[in-house]
Amino acid sequence: MIGTLINFFLSIVVNNILTNYKFPPFAHITSIIWWVSIFFAIKRFNLMKDFSKSLTNEVIEHMLDYLLVVDDSKRIIRINNRLLERLDFKNSDIVDKHIFNFIENKEILEDFFIKIDKRIIKKFSCEINFIDKNNEKVLISLNGTVITNRYDDIICLVLVGNDSAYLKQMESEIISKEQTFDWLKKNISEKDILLKEIHHRVKNNLNIIISIIGLQTEYSKNDEVKNILLTTNNRIYTIAYIYEYLYKNNRVDDINFYEFAQNLTSNIYYISHANKQISTMLEIDKSIDFNVSTSIPMGLIINELFSNVLKYAFTNSNVKNEVCISLIKNDENTFQLIFKDNGVGIPHEYRDLNLIKSLGLKLVSVLVEQLQGEINVSVENGTIFNIKFSQIKR
Repeated sequence: MIGTLINFFLSIVVNNILTNYKFPPFAHITSIIWWVSIFFAIKRFNLMKDFSKSLTNEVIEHMLDYLLVVDDSKRIIRINNRLLERLDFKNSDIVDKHIFNFIENKEILEDFFIKIDKRIIKKFSCEINFIDKNNEKVLISLNGTVITNRYDDIICLVLVGNDSAYLKQMESEIISKEQTFDWLKKNISEKDILLKEIHHRVKNNLNIIISIIGLQTEYSKNDEVKNILLTTNNRIYTIAYIYEYLYKNNRVDDINFYEFAQNLTSNIYYISHANKQISTMLEIDKSIDFNVSTSIPMGLIINELFSNVLKYAFTNSNVKNEVCISLIKNDENTFQLIFKDNGVGIPHEYRDLNLIKSLGLKLVSVLVEQLQGEINVSVENGTIFNIKFSQIKR
């Protein structure tokens, strides 16, 4: 309205000036351009103001919270659709009415209004029972903010709220979830402690068996029996080491295969009392972990192959003895183990694992089947065992 009056006034002034005064042609054109610029600036200002007002209305009407605006006399001057729908009123039923007409516990708001008028507070929070169209109570949690001008005069009071019942329900659900989380956390902690204790006891029991077999080995006078007992001890040690690793590293199920293979080969070499110098290379990604169900057969496979290498592979003293253990990850659950040495090479009759009579290599074949894998044996500057397998699911 004001912009229209200004435009009208300016058009009269410009018309009067152009009619009664004679300007040089250039000055005349400049004057027209100047007034046209002012006219379009005013138009642009009015458009921006209308857009801002329209945007504000859209935000208010589509907000999820309840919105109520009251003037300094506590009459309602604005209410959004969400609150109207909740109270089942029309806009005309509420606007320009005193807010006390629609609430039950008036004394709560009245106390806040007195403090606001005395400039004691500018914000407050409370719970108010509104009365809907059916005369039923609707408990709403309100947050009030006072809007003032530069002279600290109160322009209006903005009230934003939500259903208290909904908020309490959400609070109850959050508390319940926190309690469930604490319970699960406690149970997981107890489970971890229990599993750690189980790992410790299994390790101790296997170590007792290893000690008994070790004593039996010392008392035996038969070299063949001694070798059998020593081989059996190595196999049991491999399993015991897995549980020792889990216990020492505070792990429940996952075993880092690089660390496992490194320590296992070192201990097998030490236990076997090998009199040959052997260089063992590990080409294994240090990020690969296996669960216990996969680590036990994998550990036993390495134990058998490495023990055989120590016994039979290296007979040429002029060659540097080397063993290489590689682990390749083909995809998420499929792997390839390559065990290679530069020894004399496995005899021809041992290359088909289905036909051999050796207990150690038969055990390797059975363990590969347990891993749902396949094994190929080849001889090329030594022996190569190529094993493709899958990690056993927990």
